[in-house]
Amino acid sequence: MSDTWGSEMLISAMYAGATIILGSSASTEEYIEYMRQKKITLCGMGPHRMRQLLEHASDKSNQFPDMKFLEASTAVLFPEERELFHQCFTPNVCNTYDTTEVPFISMSRPSDLKLHPNSVGKLCPGAKAEIVDEEHNPVPFGVTGLLRVRTSNMLSEYYQNPEASLKHFRDGWFYPLDHAYITEDGYLYLQGRADDVINSRGAKFYPAELESTIRSFPGIVDVAVFGWPDDAKGEVAVAAISTKSKPDLEQLHSFCTKRLGSGKTPKYFMVTGSIPRTPANKADLNALKKLFKKKIDQGK
Repeated sequence: MSDTWGSEMLISAMYAGATIILGSSASTEEYIEYMRQKKITLCGMGPHRMRQLLEHASDKSNQFPDMKFLEASTAVLFPEERELFHQCFTPNVCNTYDTTEVPFISMSRPSDLKLHPNSVGKLCPGAKAEIVDEEHNPVPFGVTGLLRVRTSNMLSEYYQNPEASLKHFRDGWFYPLDHAYITEDGYLYLQGRADDVINSRGAKFYPAELESTIRSFPGIVDVAVFGWPDDAKGEVAVAAISTKSKPDLEQLHSFCTKRLGSGKTPKYFMVTGSIPRTPANKADLNALKKLFKKKIDQGK
């Protein structure tokens, strides 16, 4: 398992008599060999690592015959990815949503993934969540707004960082700055980061929707979408893509237009060797924006 599960999971595993293995390897091949040698039965990892494994195992059978349960944390898995996980790893895949500040917010179990494939599940025991508007007033079920959460073991502030504390903590709640909605039967659906919403001529949409569509185009290895200033529309979408071979950008543009419409289709596609990632394995948007600006300055 990875070290992101935290002390609560470690203590629970030890209490159950499990052997705990921490650490990872530099390459995907070494990681797979390590998992096989140790005969890992229960594993947790981030979606970025899982996607690396999927790429390696795309034309292979079960990679981990000893694995009984696999947990993907911090982000939503695409339905087609979960099907491949079932084929290559284990049928028991769950998806959890949490943050460093608030552990174990929600969990989507294998049965939930079949009925609610785009949800991050129901709230974990002890976790509370609300969807609020810009004035911090709760909104009805099914309405997208700003997510706020709280638990009994959450952080209350950032050490010696009052500015960040003021931005994320309010009235006993933690604001992860994610947009989401909750259904009447209690399922949480993430819509995207509040800071990442793209506003094009007043129409607002989330990078995750575009990324999901682009990822389904043949040959795409990785993708990250971000907003970019535009004189005519105010803001347009830019898609940074990593591919197995030289992509046909005209076909990709047409593919996106048919599925997303012209308003949401990225205006620019930037091909890069790989998508830079933060230590948390999230796309490094600052690095991508600097790279895109450099390409613009160079006239590429």
